[in-house]
Amino acid sequence: MTKSMNTIPKKAQGLRTWVEIDTRALGKNVHALKRVPKKGVLLMGIVKSNAYGHGLVPVAQALEAYGVAWLGVDSLVEAARLRKEGVRTPLLVLGYTLPEHFATASKEKISLTISSFPALREVSTWTAKTKKRLNVHIKIDSGMHRQGFLSEDMPELSRALSETTKFLRIEGIYSHLAEANPEALVLGEKQIELFRDCIKALSLATDRERGKPLLHISASGGILCFPNEFSMVRAGAALYGLWPSPEAHKAKSKEIALTPVLSWRTLVVEIKHIRRGEKVGYSFTEAVRRDSTIAVCPIGYWHGYPRALSGKSDVLVRGKRAKVLGRVSMDMIVIDVTGIRGVSAMDVVTLIGKDGTEELSADEVACFAGTTHYEIVTRINPLIERIIK
Repeated sequence: MTKSMNTIPKKAQGLRTWVEIDTRALGKNVHALKRVPKKGVLLMGIVKSNAYGHGLVPVAQALEAYGVAWLGVDSLVEAARLRKEGVRTPLLVLGYTLPEHFATASKEKISLTISSFPALREVSTWTAKTKKRLNVHIKIDSGMHRQGFLSEDMPELSRALSETTKFLRIEGIYSHLAEANPEALVLGEKQIELFRDCIKALSLATDRERGKPLLHISASGGILCFPNEFSMVRAGAALYGLWPSPEAHKAKSKEIALTPVLSWRTLVVEIKHIRRGEKVGYSFTEAVRRDSTIAVCPIGYWHGYPRALSGKSDVLVRGKRAKVLGRVSMDMIVIDVTGIRGVSAMDVVTLIGKDGTEELSADEVACFAGTTHYEIVTRINPLIERIIK
């Protein structure tokens, strides 16, 4: 029988809330995902947005140790931080980069995404003027209509790339699937076909490079649900043990095991007994239906625990489920621990993760909140201590 968690781990002593990161689980996910594409396909680990809330630097360092070929970040700020912390793995900035940061990108060998003609003119002008190298990946809009050059832009883009100086290296071409759904494959297949056509249209402009550019379109959903024909794949959610969609989980969970990496804990700091009919929290939104034992936990929406969980979600205490009562406050929640034997101050409370035989996944919490598990984990306050296991 799995023992429930009711004592504070040594590394968490002195903390009111903390996030635990299981690097062994991260490693298992890396190895599982490396086995999905054909041999020789590179794996980019996506660590943008504080590594999906898991902790930018420690996760990037762990992924580097596990032999991930590339790391993807959102901004030059994230990339520069990783270089400062000693991460040497190739880095791709997926978001827009301001021209003020080109010098840092060049110096630190950080690759940039170029997804529009104005951005292409900016990097072309900078490299021509400074005679310094910049590596870029060209982003194609294959149908998602977010970042990227449209298919009708290919003739003009090909000419523009042919006219750039030797200091601007076209290191990669990529796109992003809007719908990597095994129950609606035609949508993704249409994007992949358009991506192929765009690559072909750009081939004369990019063949001048030393070696072919890296090609990539599949993120977690694409890795799991589509055969890959390109040179690299990008894993984000799946790296962290999060299934990109219920459909992907249904179709592939028997073939590949993904292990959640993140657990989020807090403490019971106060206990009291109230009578049936008494109300809890701001605006008295919830009345207890029995004489109840309630406990206060020192986390709230400032910490990233959504206000949308008010009166809806569960937490785990001593291996049992306890309901959140009333509104989630800025810095506190109240939970119903009636019937859970032995609850006392300083007991550990699990917001996401396992406690004994019970588990509260990020996906379940997201369902309570009416959102996605991506949002639940990425919005955990970055000031909260990440404890690396």
